Amino acid sequence: MQLWELHNATPFAAAAQFERDEKAAAYWCVWIKATFDVAADGRVTLSDAQEPLLTAPETDDAGLLLADVDQFLPKAATDILMDAMSRPPEDWKRASAYPVAASVGDWHKALTVRPAADWRWMKGAQVREDSAPAIPLSYAYGFGGTITDADGNEERFEANPAGAGFAPRAGRKDVVPAPRLFHKGERWKGPKDRPRPAGFGPIARHWLDRAKLAGTFDTDWMQTRAPLLPKDHDPAFRHAAPVDQRYPGHLQGGEEVRLVGVDWSGAAAPAFALPRLDFTVDSHFRGRWVAHRMQIDTLHLRPTTGQFTLCWCGTLPIGAARHDVALRETQISLRKGTGFAVAPEVLDQFYMQSEAL
Repeated sequence: MQLWELHNATPFAAAAQFERDEKAAAYWCVWIKATFDVAADGRVTLSDAQEPLLTAPETDDAGLLLADVDQFLPKAATDILMDAMSRPPEDWKRASAYPVAASVGDWHKALTVRPAADWRWMKGAQVREDSAPAIPLSYAYGFGGTITDADGNEERFEANPAGAGFAPRAGRKDVVPAPRLFHKGERWKGPKDRPRPAGFGPIARHWLDRAKLAGTFDTDWMQTRAPLLPKDHDPAFRHAAPVDQRYPGHLQGGEEVRLVGVDWSGAAAPAFALPRLDFTVDSHFRGRWVAHRMQIDTLHLRPTTGQFTLCWCGTLPIGAARHDVALRETQISLRKGTGFAVAPEVLDQFYMQSEAL
């Protein structure tokens, strides 16, 4: 038997590898990722195609982060992320705002979608005639942005370089597109205003709120510590979700999901409950089997496709990195799963996999 073998007897994506934290402590980490479909009536079903674990960040054509890597050291709380389009109420009128909100168990976040507008000198922000009712609920529509002057020099709003409305030197001839996503009670009247960036997506590692947690990568670090993390690295850097999208603790499964003003695969979003999965994850280390305690680190809602993913992480401390040779193998099985259905055509295969170990 080779070292570090992973035996996954579930239909879900899984991976394992060694990681070291800011204190240089070594861990054998195991990740499991499950993908589910949600029907119009709220029924949750195991997806036929299971998404793989991400080993590199996913971005759109403009460079906006859509999803960060799944294979991180464990997080102190569950990240709740959402890729979605807004869905205005049926009585929506042009030039009016409407709310969007998401709640999962004890967590809740609400934003406001405002009509498309442009700012002009002495006229303020005025609604455009072509104001579209629905927009992606991403940071591209929150306050922020990057501007380039005539000489090609860039100036960025570091908390959200992808947004709109950032124009610190706007003048008489400038037309500045207004942001459209806002935290409740906040507005933007012109380039001097600085509302908080708003969105439901992840925060990129180079954006201010995350970058300041990474630690000090200076000459001293290069000469005395690289490639280890800096000593002042903050574990909160692992969170791709902003602070207001972190669950108070870790999701357990069974929590109810409710979305307001969000399009779910072409219709109003249904209410549904997260499934509950109980995994058995054991690693053979130093001659004995040791159990991993798995925790849900990320819930990623994808309303436009009617799906969501859950990603679990569990670690085994091994002390110093040299002890990795004492790790033989890891076995993953599903002890129990409730709150979701399995399509009849894959039912037999699902249970064969789940009972293989």
